[in-house]
Amino acid sequence: MNYKTILVHLDPSPRSAARAALAARWARAFGSHLVGLVPTGLYDGVIPAEVISSDPEDTVAASDGYLRRRSDAIALAFKNSIAGEGPLSCEVRPSDDPTVDALVRHGHTSDLVVLGQDGADDHRDTTPHRLVDPVLLALGRPVLVLPSVGTVSDMPCHALVGWDGSRAAAVALGAERLDADETGQLVKGQPRHPIVEDDVVIYAGATILGRITIGAGSSIGGNVWLTRSVPAGSNITQANLQNQTSNLG
Repeated sequence: MNYKTILVHLDPSPRSAARAALAARWARAFGSHLVGLVPTGLYDGVIPAEVISSDPEDTVAASDGYLRRRSDAIALAFKNSIAGEGPLSCEVRPSDDPTVDALVRHGHTSDLVVLGQDGADDHRDTTPHRLVDPVLLALGRPVLVLPSVGTVSDMPCHALVGWDGSRAAAVALGAERLDADETGQLVKGQPRHPIVEDDVVIYAGATILGRITIGAGSSIGGNVWLTRSVPAGSNITQANLQNQTSNLG
């Protein structure tokens, strides 16, 4: 895949710097232009009570000033987190739009959008939680969601999902059990997750397990349990899977 532009969401959360550093590492690896998107929170930011003046006339100005200072601090932290590892084409892009709207609008012109999962240790003034679901549903572009716990130090190499596919919910892309070597020890580090090619439609409740390939343009019906590869243009439903099983028996 060719990532000409990578967009990373920046916020006051503790993991924002790590998210930016990882996105920068990928941008360098792919020769991409990196955009750090900073929603200012003017419409949906959470403002600590102590920064709001008791004078109603000063409330708007105090809130606006706090959010502007916060976005400037986020931008500076972004620049610091990506510095010192070689040449990188990058920019900071502030936005006064609501956070989801900003991510969708700017994400439409990006080849990859990097988001973070909500974490229990997020700051009290972090911009709105639960961003992942509405962004995924509205964007229709490649999105990488980094977990709120643990460390992601390299490019993921397991689940490979093509773009422009279905937005249907409740789809499980899982992994098979680990294989064992001749001594009985589990073999780790091997790819075990599915490859979903372009323009695949996967309906709600479908489960796709193991290192299998779903060919481009295929349709996987609701509640299907699939553990084998299917060629491009396949139409897989519970009914035709049951018929295939009956014919084999």
